[in-house]
Amino acid sequence: MNGGSSDRLRLTTLQLAGLIAVVVCVFVLARAARTSHATDEASGADEALKKQLEVIRKDGLMREVARLSKELEAAQKRLTGLDAQFSKHRDYLDKLHREGLLGNFVEKTKNETYTAETDGFVLAYTGGNAPPEFEVHVAGGMRARSGAAYIGQMCSVKRGQSWLVKTVNDTNPATAPNAGCSVYWMPLQVPLPPK
Repeated sequence: MNGGSSDRLRLTTLQLAGLIAVVVCVFVLARAARTSHATDEASGADEALKKQLEVIRKDGLMREVARLSKELEAAQKRLTGLDAQFSKHRDYLDKLHREGLLGNFVEKTKNETYTAETDGFVLAYTGGNAPPEFEVHVAGGMRARSGAAYIGQMCSVKRGQSWLVKTVNDTNPATAPNAGCSVYWMPLQVPLPPK
């Protein structure tokens, strides 16, 4: 939904509120006229009393108009606030659509313990030339294990949990992350919703 339709919605709501205020004023005036007519016929009051009643009626009408104006102003403020909140949520959803939920793969080192800064996935795989066996440990427990060449494993990890890809019979040094067993981290990147 674009901003133009939001503006049309605001204009339509304001026009409706104004129309309601006019209808209420006409109703109050008509009621005042009937009351005035009935009072004049029944009492035969003198001119001073008529003037006094007219002042009272006008004063009541003015108070009613002032009350309706305040209600209309409050409704306009609420509508402006809702429009701003709607825009924030629309921007949030647009960002989710543009960026997606999955972050980029980040190469990590085997046999090293990490603590997840976000929810995400740890991925490990071996090649085919005398591949080492590996175990994926999450939060202190083994979650996956390899056993043959060209095997890959993926495990979910919650934010704050520790994880490790431990090689069992790997003859390649730990400083050569792509030798024998490759390890990657893929974070979930969910932005916080607006308030």
